[in-house]
Amino acid sequence: MFQLKIVNNFCYLIFIIWIINSTCPALAQNTYQRNLIAGLPEFKYDIFNINSDLPNRSELNFIIEIAYDDLQFIKNDSGFTAAYDISISINTNEEEQIDGSSWARTVFVKDYETTNSRDLYAFLNASYQVPPGNYKVIIRMTDKDTHLEFVQENTVHAQNFKKEKLAISDLILTEKTIADTTPNKLIPQFVSTNIRGKKEQLTFYYEIYSQKEIPKFKVTYKLKNNRNKKIQENKYEVAKTGSCTPTYLNIDSQQLSMGRYFLTLTVEDGSNKKSVDKNFILHWHGMPNTIFDLETAIDQLKYIAQGDVIADMKKAKGKEKETLFEKFWNARDPTPGTKANEYLEEYYRRIDYANEAFQGFHEGWKSDRGMVFIILGEPNDIERHPFEQGSKPYQIWYYYEQNRRFIFVDETGFGDYRLAYGWEDLYRDMRWRP
Repeated sequence: MFQLKIVNNFCYLIFIIWIINSTCPALAQNTYQRNLIAGLPEFKYDIFNINSDLPNRSELNFIIEIAYDDLQFIKNDSGFTAAYDISISINTNEEEQIDGSSWARTVFVKDYETTNSRDLYAFLNASYQVPPGNYKVIIRMTDKDTHLEFVQENTVHAQNFKKEKLAISDLILTEKTIADTTPNKLIPQFVSTNIRGKKEQLTFYYEIYSQKEIPKFKVTYKLKNNRNKKIQENKYEVAKTGSCTPTYLNIDSQQLSMGRYFLTLTVEDGSNKKSVDKNFILHWHGMPNTIFDLETAIDQLKYIAQGDVIADMKKAKGKEKETLFEKFWNARDPTPGTKANEYLEEYYRRIDYANEAFQGFHEGWKSDRGMVFIILGEPNDIERHPFEQGSKPYQIWYYYEQNRRFIFVDETGFGDYRLAYGWEDLYRDMRWRP
């Protein structure tokens, strides 16, 4: 099926670069069939809360997005079609459903390359008027071809904005405004906080709720990166326009690198102060969604890049750092001229898997098992010996096609498996860095 087409098509290209004598397409396929197919089709979502015009209600808005590459496309006479069902359920803490909806959706594209796109998305927007309170939200997606299901759950608080002396809605990322039928009224077009591509400015919409008779509010915002370093801070004033003051926050994003950011906005009316937080992620076109921090992504090159190359990237500042990182990966693109860099995607896909599977005293990608997995892929077989008498817990990983094995021993008894045998083979593999 099309969800697996990337792994099957480019694994050979990747590994003739990584290991000259490897015959590992089957290894990569085994690795990600289990990891990715189990969650088809994957989606991302954002929920934001604003005041409702209805009495005793609060408005919950949903944005759901699915990258085309995460959909299961089937070839037909005129192109490729993906079909899926999606549903939203809003439940009380006692598991009673108070609202929800379901939809049947299809996506049609004309060419095969578009089915691989991580820059094109299918979107769904939904809005619900609910009593203020705490809720459990369940979003469920089912692929109609494979019948595989992906479910995400979260808790959300619907605020009672009408009872607060001063209140702020959630911060909502918006790309543009659209005209309402009401004269002189503009409605923001909301988008997800997974932001793709480099933009000169980010615009957030929010509403201030206050009954106090004042001419203006004092507003402060602070922006921090994934390492808690303050990137921007600014103060400005907003003229009060009524009990609800809709307004926008514009952030200069020209100097922001890809990664995760944390925005805090504070509003003061003279005697009251309220703050609201918003996290968002900047993605570059062609870069995996799992890269949240450029510094970390550079550190993670240690298995395929020489130390001086990494050092040069880390010493570089601003745009130069980004340029060196992109140049490194562009030089290793097995299919130049296409939008996808399969080597890059596979490398960070393995890091993401290692972080999930081998988390312990260290991040999964830094562990010995994570290192071997990232360099060689999934082993053909794993022998696990957790409780043998007279022996510490150990695992043996076999790579039959390469006639190699690696032994990991848990010296502490806390799951911290260290590589005890196989270093020589591993160093030989790492010498074939592209």
